[in-house]
Amino acid sequence: MRSWDRLALTALTLVSAGCFGLPPSEWSATIAAERTQREQMVPMAQVRGVIKPLGVVDSLRDRRFDVGVGFHADLGEHSLQYGPSASAGAFPYLEGGEGTRARLYVGGEVRALRDQGSKVWGPVLATQVAFEVTGYGPDCDTSTSGGFTAACWYGENGIGVFADGGVGTMDGRVIASVGVGVTFRSPAVFGIYIPIPK
Repeated sequence: MRSWDRLALTALTLVSAGCFGLPPSEWSATIAAERTQREQMVPMAQVRGVIKPLGVVDSLRDRRFDVGVGFHADLGEHSLQYGPSASAGAFPYLEGGEGTRARLYVGGEVRALRDQGSKVWGPVLATQVAFEVTGYGPDCDTSTSGGFTAACWYGENGIGVFADGGVGTMDGRVIASVGVGVTFRSPAVFGIYIPIPK
């Protein structure tokens, strides 16, 4: 291979390489039902992603509170509502040692949702009760499949079940919803990917 070919290949490799990251987060999926003043109970699904910054702090593993900011979406058969959210709550029950912990979460969430059909925004206040099992720890891994990948993660990880209830207004209507679902906590993830030319 000529020198300028090597130079071009090296430049292409550096340009296509990249870093990736994910903050400490909580992800949830809910089967729910919604009721408005004009309708009967309507089934829907709820999905939510919330950044949980305290989950990456080792000294706060036994904290009695939690906060987060994220994004929430309600997906009905003929409707879609979505928007930002902010949450705060407490852990009235916490049990465990250096490894796994079991805890009960009770909290509230404020959502600002936009209805895709009417283009109207509406506020929603929600309460949540969850039971989750979490772990904690740093770890790293590498892979050479399809290129060189190195990733490290740090913070809380876990799984739980929860119940959610909310009430709000949308386009002059009062809406209320209840649901149950599963929740997952993921740690902060940092990594780099470098393609390896064949």
